[in-house]
Amino acid sequence: PSACGLGPELVELPGKECVHLSKAMVERQEECAARAAFRGFDRLARGLLLTLQAAEPSFQPDVYSDDQGHFTAGAGVYRDKLKPLLDSTDAGHLLSIFSYTGEGACVEHVDRGFITLVTNTDGALQVQDSQSRWLDVPATNGLVAFAGKTLEFLTQGKYRAVPHRIAPGKASGRVSLAFKLRAPLAAELVLQNGDGTTVTTVGQLFENHVDAVG
Repeated sequence: PSACGLGPELVELPGKECVHLSKAMVERQEECAARAAFRGFDRLARGLLLTLQAAEPSFQPDVYSDDQGHFTAGAGVYRDKLKPLLDSTDAGHLLSIFSYTGEGACVEHVDRGFITLVTNTDGALQVQDSQSRWLDVPATNGLVAFAGKTLEFLTQGKYRAVPHRIAPGKASGRVSLAFKLRAPLAAELVLQNGDGTTVTTVGQLFENHVDAVG
């Protein structure tokens, strides 16, 4: 695949080529079809996140920022405090185009961000339920949405990060789009648990709790 003049980036797993597009990357291109796609995915993911906030009173992160653009997100108050975190130039929202040429290209993992939106026109996507069973996600011309690890921690497990993969034997020939709504890696998360308060960063959360790059 290619987009905005960029060629395939070979990733660490065999059987897959991909192009990763950041917001800064698509906005730099005067003529880039992916810019409209990026903006559309971004609006959908943000809207879904705000809908989840409205439905879950415990998910009201209070976000503070300093003059250097560093953020701290803690047990919170107002939903509008989340916006600076999402609008940060370091947030790392990503639109990816994947082309699968063989098996082993998308093994079991969870994503680190808030929300992932992905296409699944061939029905090859699988998610894992609470009993560790792999379930086929029905083919659709729409989008499949699932939570990432940042959302799981900020909602204290109300919305759990979803383990997912491409079903064995169904990867070859698959082409898909995935959009990931993320927080900056340096953003500090103040997490409440039974033992008190824990402070970590999104980057540390990623390293400690996410099985593979998402």
